[in-house]
Amino acid sequence: ESQERMLLVAKQGEEETVKNIFEKWDLQAVEIGQVTADRLLRVYHKNRLVAKIPSYFLVLGGGAPQYKREGRRPIELDAITAFNPLTLPEPKDAGKALLRLLAAPDIAAKDWVYRQYDLSVRTNTALEPGRGDAAVIRVEGTNKGLAVKTDGNGRKASLNPRAGAALAVVEAARNVACVGARPVAVTNCLNFGHPYKLDVYYYFRESVAGMGEACRALGTPVTGGNVSFYNETEGIAVHPTPVIGMLGVLEDVRRFIRGYFQAEGDEIFLLGKSAGHGLGGSLYLKIMHKSVAGPIDAPDYEAEKRMHNLLAASAKAGIIQSAHDVSDGGLAVALAECCIMNAEYNLDEAKFSLDKGTVVGAEIDLPIEATIKSQLFGESPGVVVVSVKPEYAATMTALAEKCGVPLRRIGHVGGKRLTWEGVFDLALDKLAATYFRAIPEIMNSGK
Repeated sequence: ESQERMLLVAKQGEEETVKNIFEKWDLQAVEIGQVTADRLLRVYHKNRLVAKIPSYFLVLGGGAPQYKREGRRPIELDAITAFNPLTLPEPKDAGKALLRLLAAPDIAAKDWVYRQYDLSVRTNTALEPGRGDAAVIRVEGTNKGLAVKTDGNGRKASLNPRAGAALAVVEAARNVACVGARPVAVTNCLNFGHPYKLDVYYYFRESVAGMGEACRALGTPVTGGNVSFYNETEGIAVHPTPVIGMLGVLEDVRRFIRGYFQAEGDEIFLLGKSAGHGLGGSLYLKIMHKSVAGPIDAPDYEAEKRMHNLLAASAKAGIIQSAHDVSDGGLAVALAECCIMNAEYNLDEAKFSLDKGTVVGAEIDLPIEATIKSQLFGESPGVVVVSVKPEYAATMTALAEKCGVPLRRIGHVGGKRLTWEGVFDLALDKLAATYFRAIPEIMNSGK
């Protein structure tokens, strides 16, 4: 069951073309058979026929046996998902809450991991991981680029596996769109407990259904993947965690979009509209209230596709300075990451520098119209933070209207602090220290 081998069918007469492509990348392509018209599968070993069977008996919908198991939705989910996070008190200090979220491994900078591996990929890496919503790789010999990103959220899948898996797909698609690419295909890694347990199988079945629903809606076929079962400790299963790997294509790799703010005076806009409070299954709820509960906001596929169109068109026109989606930790975390994600971090010395790279603050003047916890830390899908040069603000507004995407100005780039009028005022060095040191300190402590 080697995972390094794949099967493909080439057009007749193009066999040598396929072999040449594989040879270019130091890979083998060996012709092993032909497609026939008699609907029979024949297998030969050393020129001797060892198997012959009608193909009808090998496919679902035909005569192939199907293995069906029963699943059961956990009864306790009704009460857990009925919980209303809006009934919880507001954070006493929104700035301190933001710092706690930035220190969570779910959000904190992953440089400790990235820097231990080859980031250059034969010097073809255009945008490194951690510096945008997806990594971007040049396709050598062309103007094209590939964007790649993985996403998964076990908290939300544990509350609603169908919606949770679908949200993983749409977030991964939104991430590659944020760097200017068109989402085209996915792979997956599906992680669950013991499949013979009724609740575990329910989570698995519903997650696969949600993934399929989202992929069909977005036109991103599943090209492959794997399933990992029996992930349990003393009989307690991990959260059901479907992880989606999304592939996107940029027609012009030079037009990719970074995730961090670029220059003083740039205007900051919020694209899209929250479907709800976004606190169900949120990291804010987990970190601040030790709870995984509440209803999950389902994805709006048509709105997501309009967002993809807007981001791709904006990238092609060269009018966006940066783009970063609102996901784990909500809008407050997204804004903080836009300010500090490009700070230079030295893994050997465990130091970061705000003097190297592009690190610039922001002033947010968005009024609080709901609750602080939902507006700052809600994770409703389909929302993106972008920055544009002032001279392109009108063009961006017109393009968003044309694409059918809500747009709202929320502030401007500038200074060495992240301030949200009436909410918090934090120095970038404090944000960066929390963000970059969290994982190294955890790994060094042995916790």
